[in-house]
Amino acid sequence: MPLFTQPQFKLITEVVQVNPSNQLPVTGLPSTFRHLLFIPSLRSDANVAQHQVWVNFNADLTASYYTANFAQVNSPGSAANDTKAYAGHIPALQAQANEFSTLWMLLPYYAQVGQLRSGFIYGGSPNFVANQSLYSVYNFYWQSSAIVNQVLFTSAFGNLIVGSRVSVYGIK
Repeated sequence: MPLFTQPQFKLITEVVQVNPSNQLPVTGLPSTFRHLLFIPSLRSDANVAQHQVWVNFNADLTASYYTANFAQVNSPGSAANDTKAYAGHIPALQAQANEFSTLWMLLPYYAQVGQLRSGFIYGGSPNFVANQSLYSVYNFYWQSSAIVNQVLFTSAFGNLIVGSRVSVYGIK
């Protein structure tokens, strides 16, 4: 019996923003996989170079999220009892044209009954106009043992532009 087998990734869905909105929901997630991998490629129309994007699970907007992160030069930041989890930085209006975020969000054992939900997000927002980039690692915790069947990505400022998208892969 092999000690390690190659994970099997299956594209579950890809949600593409067709109208400007500050939210991009991913709904109808099946509970048949071990883990979920989200790959959001987002951009905002806010009049800044880059800013935060948030994530919520199962339409829960209560103060039940915790986030800790290490950004750029390992400077810690955290939020406790928040109404959302912080999910990284995305480029906005002042960033280079056609520049989108590079984010990876892993949600392990999202359908296991009785386990509180946690995961991590890696990625960031290159900003070639200012000749800088902001990359972060976020660890989040959701105080719920509910099976995750929907995820909501929300722009902190402005709308997510048309063409923003989230690909979701199931991992067996």
